[in-house]
Amino acid sequence: MNVTPMTSTPQGVSFMVHRLGTEVGPLKQVRELLINSFEAIKAYREDNPADVTFQGEVEVCADPFFLKHEGIRKAAFCDNGIGMDRTELRRYFNTLAESGKRQSIDENFGVGAKISTAAWNPFGVEVRSWKRGQGHVIRIVLDPRTSQYGLEQFPMGNGTFPDYLDLNQVENPDDYRVPIIGEHGTMVILLGRDLQHDTTQAPESRDVTHKDYWFQHVANKQFYRIPHQISLTSKLAITDGKPHSRKILGYAAVLDEFGEQRGQVELTDAIAHWWILDEKRSVDLYRKRPYYQAFSGTKKQGHVAAIFRDELFDFTSHDAAIPLLQKFGVVAGYNHVAIYLEPTVKLSVTANLTRTNLVLSDGTGLPWDRWAAEFDENLPEQLANYIQQHQSEASKSEQDYIAEQISKYKEFLRIKTARPAVSGTDQGDAEGEAGDAKEHSGSGHGSGEPASSANKRRPALHIKRDNGETAVSEMLLKFTPKWNWVSEDEASHLKSRAAGFTQEQYFLEINKDFSVFVELVNHGLELIKPERRDIYAGKVEDIAKRLYLSQLVWTVLSAMASFRHRDGWRGDEFDKLVSPEALTASVLPRVYLLNDMKRMVKGMPNIRKDLAEPSSNQEDVPTETMATA
Repeated sequence: MNVTPMTSTPQGVSFMVHRLGTEVGPLKQVRELLINSFEAIKAYREDNPADVTFQGEVEVCADPFFLKHEGIRKAAFCDNGIGMDRTELRRYFNTLAESGKRQSIDENFGVGAKISTAAWNPFGVEVRSWKRGQGHVIRIVLDPRTSQYGLEQFPMGNGTFPDYLDLNQVENPDDYRVPIIGEHGTMVILLGRDLQHDTTQAPESRDVTHKDYWFQHVANKQFYRIPHQISLTSKLAITDGKPHSRKILGYAAVLDEFGEQRGQVELTDAIAHWWILDEKRSVDLYRKRPYYQAFSGTKKQGHVAAIFRDELFDFTSHDAAIPLLQKFGVVAGYNHVAIYLEPTVKLSVTANLTRTNLVLSDGTGLPWDRWAAEFDENLPEQLANYIQQHQSEASKSEQDYIAEQISKYKEFLRIKTARPAVSGTDQGDAEGEAGDAKEHSGSGHGSGEPASSANKRRPALHIKRDNGETAVSEMLLKFTPKWNWVSEDEASHLKSRAAGFTQEQYFLEINKDFSVFVELVNHGLELIKPERRDIYAGKVEDIAKRLYLSQLVWTVLSAMASFRHRDGWRGDEFDKLVSPEALTASVLPRVYLLNDMKRMVKGMPNIRKDLAEPSSNQEDVPTETMATA
C-alpha cells in the first residue's frame, strides 16, 4: 500500500511545540535534558569501548559565559557524552521529530527536550557541543514577528548569516564550556524569557516545594536511580555566596539507606518493591528534605510510586499517599512505608509523548487498584508483623478503650423520658443531670416536687451549689468501672451468669466461662483456617473481651446515669437493674457482637491471609433475628 506522508507547516510545528510544551509545565525540562545527557554518555561508551578510563559526568550549573560576561545566571545542563558536530546540531534541533536515536512509538527521547525547553524559553535555548575537539553552537528561539520557532541566524562580519557558529571563531572559547567537557560533550543553556531572566531560580510551578533546592527535589523525584557509572551533580543552589554542590542519586539510594526492612512481591504483571523506614532515624531522614520531597516531615514519610526504566511516575506522598497505602493493606504504620510498583514486560506499559504518564496499550492508566488488592492478598510477613505491631500500639488497653468509648458516646448515657410539660403537652426530658437529686425546695417552678405536693413535705435548706457542678453524665466520665475476668471455678456465684456488679466499688466481675462469651470467641476462631486457630487464639480472645466488656460497662453506666435516682428505681429496685440476671440479659441479644467480631477479625492484616473459606456460618448474622440464650 502506498501513502502520501503526512507533513506540517512551520506554523503547525510551532503550534505543536507551544501547546505540548506549556501543557507539561516548566519542570519537565529537567527530565528531558538529563535523559539526553545520560543517552549521550551511553553513546560515547558504545562508540569508544577501549576508553576504559572514561567516567560519565553530568553537571547542572550556572553557565560560566553568561555569568562572566553578562552577570546573569542561566541554567546549563552539561555532560561529557559523545557530543554533536554542526550537521547533527542543525538536523536534530531544527526538526521536531528527529532525535538522532531510534525513533518509534515507545522511544521518543529527544523530542521531549525540544518541546519542553523551547516553549518555556522563548528568548532562546543555546546548545553548545564538542565532538572530536571541534565545538559549535546553535540557538533555538521564538521569532516574535512570526511566532515561529527555529534556529537563530548569527550576523557575521562578512555579510553572511549562518544558523550555527564554530566556537573556534569566538574570543576566549574556553569561557563557553565547563571543566568536565574536554574533547567531547554538550551544554544546553536555558535563556528563559529575556536576557535578565535568571533561569537557575525555581520555575513558577505548584510542584516546586523548595525554592532553594528545587532542582534536587525535581531530579530525585524523577529518577529511581541514576544510570550506572554516571555522576549527576547539581550546582544551581547558592549557599554562603557559593554554588552548593550536591550529588543526585535518586530515591533508591535513600530508601536503601534508611530502610530497616525491605523486600519485593511478584504480582501478576508487576514487581512491588517495599521498604519499612527506620522510625528511630526519622529525624536523620528529615534532614534529607532539601533534596527529597517525600521526607519533608518526621511523621509522614510514607509514599508510593511507579518505576519504569529507572524513572518514577505517579509519585504520591504525604496525606495523599495514606489512602493508597491502606488499599495495599498497610492500614497502620503507613507513615513509614514506601511501595514502588515496577510493571513487567507482560503489561506492555509505555510512556505518553511528553513522558509525563505511563499508559497501557488501550490508553488507560496503571492498574493501581488491582495491584493493591493483589499485594494485600500476598502481604509479606515482615510487613504484616509491622502493621500488627502498630495496630497494637495504636489500639488502647482495655481500660483506655472503654474510657474512649464512653467519651465518644456520652450523650447516649442518659435515657430520655416523657413527662408532662407546663402547657399540658408531652415533651422529652433527659434524667440523670443535676435535676436527678433535686436538692432545692419551695413550691412551683424550681422545687424538687410539683406545686401540689410542696406543702406536704418538710422545709429543706437551700444548700449552695458549686457553680462548676458537673452533671451526672460528666461525672461518670471521670471514673470507669473496674473489672476482673474470672472463671466459674473462681466465682461459683456467677455460674450461668454473665457478670456481677458491686455498686459501692463500681466493680464488675465478669464470667469468662459464660456461654455467650465463649460463643463470641468461637465465632471469631471459626473465621480462621483450623490449622491456624491456635496461633491466633489469644488475639481473637482479646477482641472478644473488648466487645463483650463494652456491652457490660455500657449497660452499667447507662443505668447509673438514667435510673439510679429516678422514682421507682431507688434502693433495691435499682439493684435489680444491675443484678447478675440483668447483666446476663444485656448480652443475650448478641447479633451485633457477632457481626463486630467478624468485622474486626477480618480487619487484622496478619489474620487475613489465614482466613477460612466463607461458609454459611460465617455470613453476617441477620439483625432482624432475635438471638436466644
